[in-house]
Amino acid sequence: MATIRSKSLVYIAPSRASFVDQDIHYLGKEFNLFVFYFSGKYKLLVPLEAWKLFWFLMRKPKQVYLCSFGGYHSFIVTLVAKLKACRSFIILNGTDSVAMPEFSYGHLRKGLLRWCCKKSYDWSDCLLPVSESLMDTINQYAFTEKRLGLRAVFPDNEWKYEVIPNGFNPEFWRSETMMNPKSVLTVATASRIPHKGVDLILEVALLMKDYTFSVAGIERLEDCPENVICLGYLPLDELRQEYGRHQFYLQLSVWEGFGCALCEAMLCGCIPIVSNVNMLPEIVLDEDVVLHERSAKKLQQLLKAVAMKSLKKNHFRSRIIERFHISRRIDDLRKVLFI
Repeated sequence: MATIRSKSLVYIAPSRASFVDQDIHYLGKEFNLFVFYFSGKYKLLVPLEAWKLFWFLMRKPKQVYLCSFGGYHSFIVTLVAKLKACRSFIILNGTDSVAMPEFSYGHLRKGLLRWCCKKSYDWSDCLLPVSESLMDTINQYAFTEKRLGLRAVFPDNEWKYEVIPNGFNPEFWRSETMMNPKSVLTVATASRIPHKGVDLILEVALLMKDYTFSVAGIERLEDCPENVICLGYLPLDELRQEYGRHQFYLQLSVWEGFGCALCEAMLCGCIPIVSNVNMLPEIVLDEDVVLHERSAKKLQQLLKAVAMKSLKKNHFRSRIIERFHISRRIDDLRKVLFI
């Protein structure tokens, strides 16, 4: 892959998620890259962070701005881009593209944050959603039937956009660790238990006492069955080993922009079980591992049915390598950013 390091790019992100760090790592090989992490963890400090970001961008020469997630920071980025006549792009990842008050989830359900997202989408040169579903989708898993996505929230807006899926390094995300049968893993955070379907996993654990269920990313859960293990935060090397040890990986989100942990788990040999939302069924490419109803009983039946198929470790690995290799993502970003 030829590099064009004579080109400069400013990358702005609100967190150091693994997919953000991966983008930074590979984009840094291609471009002269400047990075700003916008901390929105403490709401009272958001104005100070916005001021710091504003002057960080104003002091830089005229460059291309790439913003991960829509939010308060993307408002500042696109505002400065307008002032300096720079090009700006926003990577849409999920929470920035939806309003789900039923699950207390989504940037677009909150007043000022919603307004900042919309203005930045209006001002950006192009939106870069990681899946088409972030623009428009029908959710029949968490609801009877509900339209979600940017077009559902802002039906009168027509933004320029180009879908660029996430990408993964299959050389890193691989595991030769011995797999333990009847073992199930999911990755979540304590603030998103219903959103990631952890509550459903706790219910099914009571129905399947002969299985072990592990939750990475959470230190402890209330009223946790004995066969559920909280692994807490895991560095990537340890998470990779946990993927390799588990037979199944569950992605039971009610909304999922892409499913990065799902793809990592599939690369490491897990058999996926996914909810019928967004592009999760498209990632696994197997209707037999898709849960269509948010029900512990249905999940139990699905797990048992998939276990009966006796799928080998790494059965799903090639599906990620062929379609979501990191090199394809970086190529696509380069073409869009520097036409």
